Amino acid sequence: VGFTSESDNQSSSFTAGDIGKMYDVPVISVNGLDISAIYQAVVMAIEWRTKYQEDIIIDLQCYRLYGHNQHDEPRFTNPVMYSQIDNLQPLQNISTLDLLKRGIVKEDFLDTVISEQNTEMNEAFKAAARTHPLRCVSMVT
Repeated sequence: VGFTSESDNQSSSFTAGDIGKMYDVPVISVNGLDISAIYQAVVMAIEWRTKYQEDIIIDLQCYRLYGHNQHDEPRFTNPVMYSQIDNLQPLQNISTLDLLKRGIVKEDFLDTVISEQNTEMNEAFKAAARTHPLRCVSMVT
């Protein structure tokens, strides 16, 4: 049975990045709703890896919108947390509004990019639908 557990019951460590403590690996914890922070964390990790040739962990702090797996209904197992999550704007909206507010991009540019991405995704989806799954051949004679 899979379900979205409370954070204090899900594992022996507080965050996924805590494994870095065992191996003395640096960990960058970053808010998954902050695109700029994610970008900065990735740049820092690449620079670290390039300079020191050592591992580094990016601990992305975020949530699962649809729960742990397809059998989980997190609004049942964690109603308080998911009532807050349901009130959040999608990350794309948060980022778009931030870019517009700071004057980094214009709305018509964003509309073009989003339209192009949607077209590309739809074409890829159609192409995937045309492919046939591999047929399994029994190796047992």
